[in-house]
Amino acid sequence: MTYFLPINISNTLQKVTKLYIREIVSLHDPRFNSKLWKRLQKVIEIKLHHNSTFHTYINGQSERII
Repeated sequence: MTYFLPINISNTLQKVTKLYIREIVSLHDPRFNSKLWKRLQKVIEIKLHHNSTFHTYINGQSERII
C-alpha cells in the first residue's frame, strides 16, 4: 500500500510527523500501529521502560513511599 501526501519542502520535521500521524497512522487498526511503533523503536534503537500503577515494583521511589 502506498500513500502520497503533498507537503512543502520547507516543512519542519515536526510538521511532517504530525501530518503523517494524522493522515496515515489514523487510517490503520491498533494492531498495525503497535507493530509499526515497536519496529520503529527497534530500528532507531530506542528502549522504552513502561511504568504503571499496577507495577509499582518498577519504580523504587513508589516502594519507598508505600
